[in-house]
Amino acid sequence: MNKIVLLLFLSFLTAACTQNRPQQQDESRIDPKILISCEGIGEVKLSYSHADLEKKFGADALTEHENTISGTYTTIWGGELRRLDIYWKESAPPFKQIKYIEVNEVSSPYVTEKGLKVGISLKDVVRINGNMPLTFTNFYAANNSGDITSFNGGDIEKELPCISGRIEMYNKRNVHEDELLKFREKKEIESYETIFERIDAALGSIRVINK
Repeated sequence: MNKIVLLLFLSFLTAACTQNRPQQQDESRIDPKILISCEGIGEVKLSYSHADLEKKFGADALTEHENTISGTYTTIWGGELRRLDIYWKESAPPFKQIKYIEVNEVSSPYVTEKGLKVGISLKDVVRINGNMPLTFTNFYAANNSGDITSFNGGDIEKELPCISGRIEMYNKRNVHEDELLKFREKKEIESYETIFERIDAALGSIRVINK
């Protein structure tokens, strides 16, 4: 009799653990509404056309812009922390194919599964990249300053080949004028350069590119 009670108890315990396991996994996952992946950013997917955006989010949520360098783009939820900029492959309407989606709000909620989000330090980006260095355009370049040109085979490139972004400098201290002049002459910068011991930089934007 005792053996039967024990077996019933063990069966109940096993079933309870099995039922709880998926719930625990779900709790650890990032809310799809803020997840950055190769499908898109949050609720905005790379597969959407302008018509899809209007239908799903409403025309009032969209604002149209034109940038002479980056091209035509649409802002969704302008003025909010969840703002996204959507750049189009077409130069004129109807806009049917997204070129890339960009988030550049420091306090935005969007994040990748590994914790990559706008505002984190350059050191943290390198850490998430498996401690592999980043290569990016010089902060002082006339065009595309700070744009990431390579993750150099690191984890970000392996796990999210659609991801790019921009690094921004926000502080420098005790940098000699001659050293800064030599630094400014470089077309591209590597994140491991010793000058970053005295220059603070952070991830200023994340782009999900439609390849």
